[in-house]
Amino acid sequence: MIATLSHKLINTAVASLTLLGLTACQTQPPQPSSQSTVSSETSTQGQTVSQTQQPTSQPIPMMESPDMMGRRGMRGMGGWGHGGNYGRMYNTNTVETISGKVIGVDTFMPMGGMSHGMHLQLQTGNQTVDVHLGPSWYLEKQKIEIKPNETIEVKGSRITFAGKPAIIASQVKKGNEILNLRDEKGFPVWSGWRYRDNQN
Repeated sequence: MIATLSHKLINTAVASLTLLGLTACQTQPPQPSSQSTVSSETSTQGQTVSQTQQPTSQPIPMMESPDMMGRRGMRGMGGWGHGGNYGRMYNTNTVETISGKVIGVDTFMPMGGMSHGMHLQLQTGNQTVDVHLGPSWYLEKQKIEIKPNETIEVKGSRITFAGKPAIIASQVKKGNEILNLRDEKGFPVWSGWRYRDNQN
């Protein structure tokens, strides 16, 4: 009788342990895997085929703000755009017209990161004034050519540049020839011109 009782106690203990193990398995949350997968089943000619697909990660396109588009446009013009640091130096309140003799023509880079531009030294009375014309890539394709010892008339905004008087030109007249560079508000005529030129 003692043996029978011991046998029943052992069976009861084993059953209890088995029940506890099953309960623990059901309540334990699934462990996250290092790489999630998506499984699906498709039926092909009466047979079930299990397919496992790896999740794909694709970059989300970022919308370009107007400010970013403006900076990109200025880079396309070599920094000579109206909204750049240099372009904002043009002041419609300081526009004047001067005339004199050209004593030098050369290239220069107004600010770091800009493409090269053309400027000249104009002798007017007892003063020499630097005249900033515009980007070289634009002026090199214009018909009018300005050379030393020629007399010209320049209209533009007077500024102080590198501690010296200078004029950002909006128009240059040489005899009957006229070179327009900026409009009445100082907006460069080459804005958008380079894009059209590259499309031709």
